[in-house]
Amino acid sequence: MTFNWPTWLPTRDYRLRYRIMLFLALLAPIVGTGRCPAAAAEGGPDLNGIWKLVGQTPGDSEWAIFEVKKADGKPIVEIIDGVKVFGKSQIYLEKSADGIVVLLAYEQGDVTFKGRLHEDGGDDRIVGAMQFRASGMASTSGARLERTRATKLAEPSEPPEKRGFMATFGLLPELQKATAEFLNDRYKSLELTTATVAADGIRIDAPTTTRAWAVSRLVDVARRAGKADVVAETELAKLKALIAEEGRPPTVPLVVEPFAGRRDSDGDQVVLVELFTGAQCGPCVAADIAFDALSAAYKPIDLITFQYHLHIPGPDPLTGPDSVSRQDYYRVRSTPSTYFNGRAMAGSGGSVGDSRRKFNQYRHVIDELLKGKREATIELVAHRTGDEVHITASAKVDRRAGTSTRNPRLRLALVEESVPYSGSNRLPSHHYVVRALPGGAEGRALEGGKIRIEESINLSKVRSMQEAYLKGYPNSPESRGAFPNPLPPVELKKLRVAAFLQDDSDRLVLDAIIVPVD
Repeated sequence: MTFNWPTWLPTRDYRLRYRIMLFLALLAPIVGTGRCPAAAAEGGPDLNGIWKLVGQTPGDSEWAIFEVKKADGKPIVEIIDGVKVFGKSQIYLEKSADGIVVLLAYEQGDVTFKGRLHEDGGDDRIVGAMQFRASGMASTSGARLERTRATKLAEPSEPPEKRGFMATFGLLPELQKATAEFLNDRYKSLELTTATVAADGIRIDAPTTTRAWAVSRLVDVARRAGKADVVAETELAKLKALIAEEGRPPTVPLVVEPFAGRRDSDGDQVVLVELFTGAQCGPCVAADIAFDALSAAYKPIDLITFQYHLHIPGPDPLTGPDSVSRQDYYRVRSTPSTYFNGRAMAGSGGSVGDSRRKFNQYRHVIDELLKGKREATIELVAHRTGDEVHITASAKVDRRAGTSTRNPRLRLALVEESVPYSGSNRLPSHHYVVRALPGGAEGRALEGGKIRIEESINLSKVRSMQEAYLKGYPNSPESRGAFPNPLPPVELKKLRVAAFLQDDSDRLVLDAIIVPVD
């Protein structure tokens, strides 16, 4: 899973989302069966035999088939078939005195399952929660163990490790109705177990906000269960203090090593980095700082960077209609999100303390892409006369022309180098902000593998359209509320124009170029 949202958000709906994440392990079985897990018989079930681990996300996704045998009075587990994350994992199966069954898998990808016998399943079905941990993050969902005669997993429509519990938001109405049921005493014990698994599963090197979120959920559940966890509350206080310290905007940018140059003399690929961010987005801080450092590490002939601001999680005055159009194009639903030549990679964010790690992730992706050879060439000229910016661009596809399944389109972007504005994440300014897409967000189609366009854009019109958009936003159907701070002026200073050729059949960016507006 990717954690892209602030840990505690001022907006009520987002707090509800996090609450649902925690309750998901229990809600999935309830929504699917209309019943709750029943208490196990004394001593727990006899575990000998062949079992299948099934995740519910919603819908069933089979994770593993394994056989349980006894040796020296203890269960021994042998994997028969499993998804990639199991690999050569060592599997351990335990049962506690109160009937809770625990399945643990280590090495390839840590998987923990905890559950009890289902009331209708006899000894053949154990219902509970499964957590999958990778790269310092943890995802919890409903799951079950069931006896089986199968020796091979059913072919999934997509890898189950990619079917994260975020998909369950499609069940939001049902989940909201069911949430109240989990305040009953019957479920507090298992809910507390699930929360403890989640908090323990977050690795120490995970972003501070992620660790704080898990611990805060544990504290909340422990209080409701009547088992105040002093240790967890103390840890939460420390993490909140650390977040406050890390959240202070840096006084100096990251110091980074310049790109050493291409080792392969044939490599000429230009990389376009598109960052979807927001001034109200806490985890965007690390991504924004790392993004800013890229312009110090790479030259524009190698790397071009754009920022699109979005109203996520709250209103952002740097958002405009064209940035929303690009959001729709990529189907972006969270911030920060990063696209490298049209490919979503190195997502998620963090606090100031995570910015170096984030930069290293970006650099790894970029350096690999720079080894490639571009599939198109673009020429671009832009000059300004008063408030008019005149643009001439031409493009030619070298490798993809003539194929009926391809749809390369030339797009233009008006970019402002620096925009001062401080939102709730307290970053003082934002760089390479896309202000408009001259000629339209859909771009222009090539004919015969090439195109030449001339476009003029009036800055006064861009300014007035942006001001009108911001004025109307609070009362629009898409509104997330009023802007929290006074609106910054739309100055449109230090402008650049970029052109990029993107294939709409697969969203791959074939080439890009950026020039200053003279």
